[in-house]
Amino acid sequence: MAIKKSELYSTLAKCTNKIRSNCGLNAELFKNYVLIMLFLKYISDRKHSGELELIEIPDGCYFEDIVKLKGTTAIGDGINKIIGQIKDANPGVLDFIDQTKHDFCNKDLGKDLKAASNVITELVTAFQADGLDFKRNRAADDDLIGDAYEYLMRNFASQSGKDKGQFYTPTEVSRLMAILIGVNRDTRRNISAYDPTCGSGSLLLRTKAAARPGTSVSLQGQEIDPGNVEMCNLNMIIHGDETADIRWGDTLNNPLHERNGVLDTFDYIVSNPPFSLHRWMSTAKEDDEFGRWNHSTGVPPQQYGDFAFLMHVVKSLKNATQNGPAGHAAVILPNGVLTRGGDEETLRRFLVDQQLISGIVALPPNTFYGTGIAGNIIVIDKNRSRDGILFIDGSRGFYKDEDCKNRLREQDLRRITDAWEARTDIPHFARLASYDDIRAEGYNLNIPRYVAPESKEIDHDIEAHLHGGIPEADIDRLGHVWEAAPSLRAELFIKLRDGYASLIQSPDTIADTIENNAAYMARRVEFGCALDRWAESVRTSMLALEKDCHPKEVIKQWSDSLLRTLLGTESLLNAYEVYDCLMNYWNETMQDDVYMISRDGWAPELTVPQKKNAKWDDLSCDLLPLEIVVETFFSEERDKYNELSERIYAITEQLKTSTDGLDHEDEEGSQYIRLSEKERLMSTATLKKLKANLKKLNIELYDKILLKYSQIDEATVRRLVVNDKWLATIVNRSHEAMDGVAQSLATEIKALHYRYSDTLADIEAEVSEKESAVLNHLKTMGFTL
Repeated sequence: MAIKKSELYSTLAKCTNKIRSNCGLNAELFKNYVLIMLFLKYISDRKHSGELELIEIPDGCYFEDIVKLKGTTAIGDGINKIIGQIKDANPGVLDFIDQTKHDFCNKDLGKDLKAASNVITELVTAFQADGLDFKRNRAADDDLIGDAYEYLMRNFASQSGKDKGQFYTPTEVSRLMAILIGVNRDTRRNISAYDPTCGSGSLLLRTKAAARPGTSVSLQGQEIDPGNVEMCNLNMIIHGDETADIRWGDTLNNPLHERNGVLDTFDYIVSNPPFSLHRWMSTAKEDDEFGRWNHSTGVPPQQYGDFAFLMHVVKSLKNATQNGPAGHAAVILPNGVLTRGGDEETLRRFLVDQQLISGIVALPPNTFYGTGIAGNIIVIDKNRSRDGILFIDGSRGFYKDEDCKNRLREQDLRRITDAWEARTDIPHFARLASYDDIRAEGYNLNIPRYVAPESKEIDHDIEAHLHGGIPEADIDRLGHVWEAAPSLRAELFIKLRDGYASLIQSPDTIADTIENNAAYMARRVEFGCALDRWAESVRTSMLALEKDCHPKEVIKQWSDSLLRTLLGTESLLNAYEVYDCLMNYWNETMQDDVYMISRDGWAPELTVPQKKNAKWDDLSCDLLPLEIVVETFFSEERDKYNELSERIYAITEQLKTSTDGLDHEDEEGSQYIRLSEKERLMSTATLKKLKANLKKLNIELYDKILLKYSQIDEATVRRLVVNDKWLATIVNRSHEAMDGVAQSLATEIKALHYRYSDTLADIEAEVSEKESAVLNHLKTMGFTL
């Protein structure tokens, strides 16, 4: 059966949430049961397909053996024994499994043994879904099940409450960090990555995923929470990394990746440590034995552990040698790290003077689970950044998800990474500050000192309020519009006096003026041609998709191509907005299609309704939608069916007047005059005949559609999906975004007009008129002032 990635995730989350509601465990504890069950399903299926070499599964310990226990009161004890046997069969590989974290005999799973057995049975059933059958070992399956694990972790993080969801770093932030440190540009065959506060391991895995094909990435990490250590190791195995070295311990006081008192060093480090950890120093010394800090460089204060983590990262990065380049790191830390004085200022001065910070990216507030504090990605470069520090303000571009968390959009990620690669100034977004600039600011690294936010304040012109007119300075702020459509300004505004202008036409006609402007229409045509060029450039690769294709690789190729095409075209619409159109459609629909193709090929699967008297439009298909097939092959039959349906509706509405004795109006405002008895009988007979014809036509169309889906050839499926579904949707959405430019501009110009439309003289005259009217009313009533 074809699998939809998004449906798999959401269904799994809904199912587990429902099961959890039937037991006494909170989200923080219940996640352990869900994740270990996903792990058991994964290794069982992979072993059957011969793709799991380093893990042994004893006889009687496969997932199907767990299924046999469903509905019995022995299921909890049986699963515990299976987990124990699998762990014992893999010494040194699965030692991290802590069965106390997911004891299936836990009394909190149900009020009694039977209730607990029912909950466990439901959980096992959830993992029997067709979409979770990974025995076929398609190329995209590791992404699929690994991302399912990530989805569940995010789902549980959102439910775990304050201070309980810190094991999870949002996926888009993890992706961004991997790109900022340059893993994707590294051409070496073997590289290493390390996370000293690895949590669930998502940062490490995203770093590995960003590496070039064929590059081997060894993963190491340390985590202080034993529950997270197990979760991280499970995550590694489910993502196909059975050799990751994840250790349990306090990184600051007892770093475990060391040899004879010398810290191991790595090519890449990513970390999202707990913000401002208090009283972090226990066995560590102010003159650190590992050389991470001392009284010369500065000592991180006890009340804030942020710099302790940052200095640990710096020390754990490789220095440049003849054998390889220096290391790079990205660490998420709160705003205080950029501004606080005292010992932290000393440490900040050291890092700046040593030219170790290559850039800082501000993230939106309320991005992370467990805290609403805004974070910053501090990028460390052991090669020593020569040109200064690049500051990027990425805090203003985001959307709110269902958990009310601020999430970076696809266009935000791309804008940040493009700015990072360019390392040049972009107004209100990025600035490359020299070290002299930073010293002049007293080593304060607060981003607003370097990147001035675009003002949202409305500047009011007193002269315009007094005497009317729109300030030319306000019109000039729309300079990007006048550059793209030079003649448009002259069609909208006329000079009123020096420094001020007025609208030529009524505010209600502004949108029409914009849309009919020759320069604007020319830009629309150029935009459409650019979209057509892109569509033509990717059409061949879309049509050529086969089983075992890699969805994440193909969307990167297509999206990169789109952005390159549009950035080379002068347009009123920001190229990143169009990029967002593509990526949003990918996330909503297209990725499901490509994942289905990667597993099952171009095989549309028609869903037939299981009900009596089903209509043709009750049929459905995910990959090749019903409406496309009907439009392509049966448009005449559909139009005839719709025409009959409309006639039946009209007569039915008209007959209502004969039952209530009143003239009638339907919801759309159509009027129906009361019928005579003779007319009613004739209409009833006509209605009966039309319904019979409609029923017959429905059966015919229903059967034709079934036959077409059973006989349609693969080449036709490819053509219809690529041209009529994917490209048509992307192009249409992009044109809709372009249409929004005119409306948005018209709204902005209207606001300028109405801001100054009432002058002081106008207001005084209106007040005088109303005052006179009130005085006359009072006089009529016998009062005088």
